[in-house]
Amino acid sequence: MKILPILSKMLLLLICFTVMLSANNQSSIINDVLIIPYVDDAPIIDGSPDADWDFARIGMRAYGTNCVPIIPAGGAADLSAWYQVAWNEDGFYFYGEVIDDSVIVAPEAGEHVSDCWEFFFDGDNSKGTSYDTNDFQFRWIYDYDHETKYGIVDEEVVWAEITGGYAFELLIPALSLADSFGVILAAGNIIGWDVQVNDAEVEGTRQNEVKWWNEDDRAWQSPSYFGTAKLAASGSTNVLQIPKVDQAPIVDGNLDAEWTDGAVPKIAIPVATSNNTPNFADGGYADLSASYRVAWNEDGFYFYGECIDDSVIVAPEADEHVSDSWELFFDGDNSKGTSYDTNDFQFRWIYDYDHETKYGIVGEEVVWAEITGGYAFELSIPASSLADSFGVTLSDELTIGWEVQINDAEVASTRQNQIKWWSHDDRAWASPSYFGTAILTSVNVDEVPEEVASNIKLSAPAILNSIANISYTVVNRGTVNLSLYNIVGQEVKVLDSGVKSAGTHTVSLDASGLANGVYLCKLATADGSATSKVLLIK
Repeated sequence: MKILPILSKMLLLLICFTVMLSANNQSSIINDVLIIPYVDDAPIIDGSPDADWDFARIGMRAYGTNCVPIIPAGGAADLSAWYQVAWNEDGFYFYGEVIDDSVIVAPEAGEHVSDCWEFFFDGDNSKGTSYDTNDFQFRWIYDYDHETKYGIVDEEVVWAEITGGYAFELLIPALSLADSFGVILAAGNIIGWDVQVNDAEVEGTRQNEVKWWNEDDRAWQSPSYFGTAKLAASGSTNVLQIPKVDQAPIVDGNLDAEWTDGAVPKIAIPVATSNNTPNFADGGYADLSASYRVAWNEDGFYFYGECIDDSVIVAPEADEHVSDSWELFFDGDNSKGTSYDTNDFQFRWIYDYDHETKYGIVGEEVVWAEITGGYAFELSIPASSLADSFGVTLSDELTIGWEVQINDAEVASTRQNQIKWWSHDDRAWASPSYFGTAILTSVNVDEVPEEVASNIKLSAPAILNSIANISYTVVNRGTVNLSLYNIVGQEVKVLDSGVKSAGTHTVSLDASGLANGVYLCKLATADGSATSKVLLIK
């Protein structure tokens, strides 16, 4: 494949613009919901990852046809991909890169057996078993007239050659989405969403697929196979909220109830990099991918991570970072300095090895455990050690710089891959300016009182966005009060009150003026009370 004359400029721009990331535009995946950032300035549709695309890349998983996971015969160089997505009131924006050793375009044999990108939308995220009026599939064939039955009106599409493959950039006008498909782009909207790349190695045959969400290849039949995405608000910041737990997780390598019962989110680690340049594990998703959870209380800082890795190499005598390992980065006051100061630090734990190195701390508990396709890593860092050794006191509303990194070795003494939560750059070890931001919330996710009388019922979503419906049922006519409280018991919003008839009532909660975090929705009646815990993520 020939390289376009602009390739060198594209690569220079990529390196320059990934040095410093905008916290306002960072994509993230929290509790399996992709947060699609808002952009004030629309990206220029020119096939290059310019300054408007300064947020995280989202990895895609390699799968074969007929719903069977595969690794392309040539590894990542054969087929791998990542993408970025954004929105504003004018349109829906997409940039993706595909590494592909051959490009086949033969739409006369069938569009899906040509090299192409496909998008899947479910306008109301209803996850139906068949398509309805706001469920749709788009397909764009590489460098081809894409105005097919999957096409839309007035989109802008640019294809560009890159080293080892091609780039794809797209604008879908908001007006076209609204007029043709009934989908309104607005902050807080939740949509069903998936992305797929089809790969043909010979004409008329699709050998491989890579997808963001579901390993099943039946998204074309049923939106129930789509993932979920949310449109972020203008000016919103992606500050990770680290929740408080009353009961410390047992450090045993298991994802037990202390992690799963409550609002301790699962967070994807989407960014692959090596020497400040995006890269891909040779075996795709099955070779290297990960997620983590993190929590705190006055006694300690708690971490649980899972890594999918097809081989584990431990060779600390060569150098710690070229062994399979997890790294955590802290900036105790989130000052984002260009060099480490007294409350900036880096920890590294090597897989199943004595980790008491210069990066270690005092009194931590560490457990490694095998899981299907990889391993789990669970950790407890005593609060006293953080305070005494590093000057960091765990407390409500403490804002810290934060980054998570996994190093992956395929052969001894060589690090082939990294994946990170925040930055594209691999210089977090040199400068806290490359860290993301997290806040320790005054949230208690464990022992929330929930007293439900047999003759009343409260139904609230576990996760709220800006607008949500809350329903309650009372058996007897009488006075009710339905209010929202913060975690320390202060009433922040009255949702419904007064004398109500027996039956089910539904009210709308507009949470746009509230801060992210955990709240209690409480229904009080003469017959009893009911409380439901909800997590607000805007």
